[in-house]
Amino acid sequence: PRPPSRTYTPRTFDAIAQRLDVDFVLHGAGLASDWAMQAQPGQAMFIAGPGGGYEIPADVRTLVIVADDTALPAVGMILEALPVGVTPLILAEISGPMEERALSDRVAATPCWLHRDASSAKPSALLETAVRDLALPAGPVAWWVACEAAAMRRIKVHLLKERAVDPALVHVRGYWKHGETAYPDHDYGKD
Repeated sequence: PRPPSRTYTPRTFDAIAQRLDVDFVLHGAGLASDWAMQAQPGQAMFIAGPGGGYEIPADVRTLVIVADDTALPAVGMILEALPVGVTPLILAEISGPMEERALSDRVAATPCWLHRDASSAKPSALLETAVRDLALPAGPVAWWVACEAAAMRRIKVHLLKERAVDPALVHVRGYWKHGETAYPDHDYGKD
């Protein structure tokens, strides 16, 4: 049987040095957090992949990226794979100013950083508000949303029902679920 696993986005891979860099968000108890907290150089690890990628439709000129801190490594990969002529518009919810960082070494991007505080009632609530308030540029726009699963669903409903966005232009992923430590990381909000 396959061992318990989680899906992570590689940040860099150097085939010559046999080095794979993966960013982990340490968020308390959980399969990946527990492993990352005790990991040592040389420790064995099962790696599979690559998984399915994300492709931006050809006519899109703006990609709105909506992500919490757990999705920032994937945001970096998306930025580095953006086709010429596609502009990223990034909303990123993080725990505070100390978590702001460059999302890519190769592509300059200026996210709108949303800082959680004690008044943030529910995970990804700042993202939900920012999406609702967002004025979009002219031209074809696609959406990539990755955050807490319940918030992702609410954002998806807003995009499809209230903004009438074509479902083919909305890619969503629930990376985690508030109150659960073993939530599957392949939640595409298709229910």
